[in-house]
Amino acid sequence: MKAVIQCGGMGMRLRPFTSVLPKPLMPIGARPVLELLLKWLRRNGIENVYVTTGYLGHLIRSVCGDGSQW
Repeated sequence: MKAVIQCGGMGMRLRPFTSVLPKPLMPIGARPVLELLLKWLRRNGIENVYVTTGYLGHLIRSVCGDGSQW
């Protein structure tokens, strides 16, 4: 099973928070939303996840790395 997570939006309704941090990296508790979602997908048998990026994509790539930790 595969999944696609679209992380390209600018998060205009969450300004000023998203001026420096993209929506997928906004924390819930101590963890970014994207991390929680990736862990949930893995627990539920999703083996291949594609993350599309746009706005502040370099920050998302720095968190995801090559994906091996997920």
